This record gives sequence, structure tokens and C-alpha cells, in this order.
Amino acid sequence: MAMGGLVEISVDREKNCSVVAQNEVFRVRIERGGRAWMTWSDAYLNAGFSKDGPELFKGLHGKWLELSQDGKIRKSMVDTCALPPVHEIADKMAAPGKGAYRDAEVTEEGERLTPLRQGDRGNSVTVFAKADGKPYVRKIVVDMPTVAPEPIEFLIPAYGEPVTVTPPRASETVRSTHLEALAEKNLATGLSRT
Repeated sequence: MAMGGLVEISVDREKNCSVVAQNEVFRVRIERGGRAWMTWSDAYLNAGFSKDGPELFKGLHGKWLELSQDGKIRKSMVDTCALPPVHEIADKMAAPGKGAYRDAEVTEEGERLTPLRQGDRGNSVTVFAKADGKPYVRKIVVDMPTVAPEPIEFLIPAYGEPVTVTPPRASETVRSTHLEALAEKNLATGLSRT
């Protein structure tokens, strides 16, 4: 899904997930990996999407679209929430004796963090884990020019904490395969066509 800008993803081991795009362009709620809902900002809905724009605005303004189990948007968001590469890197590197270089501790937002780096600077992945208590990961920095020209930071401020997902009220929810198809076509560019 083409997201652009910062995207905040909160997910727990029960597969509850909340996604909020920068400036709240869109929001997603996924309950235990099952039911999913998505809403878009009025500004995004008013952005002038082809001839379908007025119908999308009328149908989705102030509403959450309940996503079908087999829909492309839902599958894309469930994949986004799974974060398998991030979890795999974090778990492997935060565990003792995994061949990561331990750099000098840093303090961020009042919390002591231990940087654990695999690879050389300029071609590395660094996990910043809590220096005291449980070794929860707080940040991952991928510094690989072959992946992106600038280092990419994954901030994980609440690793290990549950995520609360409250389904939208029925009065705020729209179930429509037609609107979902229009949303896939106009609001969720870049989805895989599988």
C-alpha cells in the first residue's frame, strides 16, 4: 500500500493491530488478525480521485469501512501489521550471544538503550534494546544503501505491551463490497494484485 510519510503501527502477539498514517490520512484497526476496519481523512477523500471521488466521499465520510476477509486492502494491512522481518531481526539480535557488536549505551527519552549492531557501519542493522530489565527492543536502524539511500528507523516504544483495538460502533461502520472495490482502486494505490 502506498503510504508515504510516517506510519505508526501498534501490534501485539495476539495480532491486534492499529495503524495511523502521518496527519491521520488513514487509520486501520485489526482485531486479533481477523475483523478489520479502515477510515480515511476527509482531506484524502476530497483529493479528487477520478470520477469515483464524490461517491467515495459520500459513502466513507466519517465512517469506517469494514474490510472483507479476502480483500486486497485487508490482506495488505494484515501483512503490514505482521512485521515479520522486523520481529525476526529484533528477536535474533536482542538475544545474548548472537554475534552482534555491542556499542556504547545511549539514552533516549529517559531510557537507557544498548545498541547491538550486526555488520559494518554503512551496511548494518542496529537494534536498540532496553539496557535494564527485560531486553525489549525500542528501535531498529537499517543502514544499507542497497535498501535505501538513508538509514531507516523503526521505532518500537511499547514492545511487549498489549494493543487495545476497539471495533467502531455499528453506526460508524459501512459494509459495502462496491465501496471496498472503489477504495482498492482509488485510495489504496500500490497494493499487490494477488
